[in-house]
Amino acid sequence: MLISIINRMELLSWNEATSEQIQVLEAFINSSIVFGLDEKIILKAIDIRKNIRLKLPDAIIAATALTNGLILITRNISDFKNIPELQIIDPWNL
Repeated sequence: MLISIINRMELLSWNEATSEQIQVLEAFINSSIVFGLDEKIILKAIDIRKNIRLKLPDAIIAATALTNGLILITRNISDFKNIPELQIIDPWNL
């Protein structure tokens, strides 16, 4: 799996998660490639925020996908649908 640093932060800050769920999440994250913030992602996130009304974490997630040529897999289609060049898949609608 390939995930953004924001995904890692969001997953591990899940307040209601049990210790078993946190262990599963940590195993998932440890088996994933986690993209940090580099200059290309930062600049793309800035561009997205300037042109599209989007929360900063979502802009970073989208910028991570775009700068690395990835398809974003999310159930949250509505927040990302206005980014024309971003390819999105909702796994619940496959």
